[in-house]
Amino acid sequence: MLKEIFNFIKNNKWYVLLVLGLLGLYFYQFHGGLSSDSEKWDHFGSYIGGIFSAVTLLSVLHGMQLERKRFNEQKEEFEKDKKEQEERRRKEDFERNFFILLEQKNIKQKNLKKDIEKIIEVICSNNTYYLFMANRNDYDFSEKFKENRELYTKFLPYYLCLISIIKYLYDNREYDEQNSYLNLLKSVLDSNDMILLACLSLGRNEKEYISDLSLFQNLDLKFLEILLLENVLNEEDMLIINKEKISINFSKNPFVKELFDTMHNNREIDISLLEDEDVYNIADHLLIKILRGFDDRAFSQNINYNKLYVRYNKFIKRNTFSQ
Repeated sequence: MLKEIFNFIKNNKWYVLLVLGLLGLYFYQFHGGLSSDSEKWDHFGSYIGGIFSAVTLLSVLHGMQLERKRFNEQKEEFEKDKKEQEERRRKEDFERNFFILLEQKNIKQKNLKKDIEKIIEVICSNNTYYLFMANRNDYDFSEKFKENRELYTKFLPYYLCLISIIKYLYDNREYDEQNSYLNLLKSVLDSNDMILLACLSLGRNEKEYISDLSLFQNLDLKFLEILLLENVLNEEDMLIINKEKISINFSKNPFVKELFDTMHNNREIDISLLEDEDVYNIADHLLIKILRGFDDRAFSQNINYNKLYVRYNKFIKRNTFSQ
């Protein structure tokens, strides 16, 4: 019983203090013993009634305030739960759609395997002129253009499938805070995918998405450099470059020595050591077009990018060749 009284006083201390204060004020003003005059008792009763009426009103108002506060808190909690549920639903939709797109990529890749291999062969031979024309919807009456146009038409849906995945990740980056899905995409893009994206995105707006997501982190730039050097070096010099076991002194080509020196000292290649035709072959090669066409964000954490960019800087900055 005492515990209940104590708890009541504790939970309603302001009301108890108010009543005690008003009673104290009354007895302070009208002090004296118990009166036998009923009229004074009527006055005291009226005073007490007024006190409890005021306390009751304050209690009701306070209760309404507490109820409103509880309602607002419940509303906020409901809105928070609703928002969290919506975020979870969107995250689940994002994950589901992402894996659906990946599955579509795998299906298209399997169905177009031979065509993709053909287009990669064309790209790696640096015979990309007609491909770039097809990509820009230019037209030519030559048989080579028709052949490449037909090949381009076949693998374009696969390229667009890759781009749709990239765009989807870009537009939903808030659901991939740890870059888990982006890293997963990078892991499933094989070397052919990378070369396709690098080559075809040069003439399209999608290259901005590639740069923002640093998708060329794993692009084999050294392989592309070997393809580039094959355009200007003979077999003996290429053997020296590839194996590095044969003394460079055996080479009669001063450019080979220059190339080795730039590799070891991380500097620009001296263009004066090359014939004009070789300068053109390098400056117009796919590797240089890629280094020229994408900013450094696309190659973030690519171990070969900085060295190659420095080595071929003079070729990259030349603007007299086609993009």
